[in-house]
Amino acid sequence: MAFAKAGTDDPLKVALALEGMRYNGPAGKVWMRPDDHQLMMPLYQVVFTRAGQPGVRYGAEDTGFGWKTEGKLDTRDVITPAACKVQRP
Repeated sequence: MAFAKAGTDDPLKVALALEGMRYNGPAGKVWMRPDDHQLMMPLYQVVFTRAGQPGVRYGAEDTGFGWKTEGKLDTRDVITPAACKVQRP
């Protein structure tokens, strides 16, 4: 998306195109904070436990274990203030 928005593969232009970009990722809605280029997304608490238990839909890599979500915090609840500012070239 950033390459398309920038119209080039120039690293500086791609980095600037990423600022404020939003998309739907595997963990939910994700956006890049322009102040410090940190990705903002939901935070999940998960455990690796025996596959087949309630909440463990799939095993991982034939281990007999899988990921179970124990809790989730929405993005708005995990955003911390930016501690630094990106140095611009």
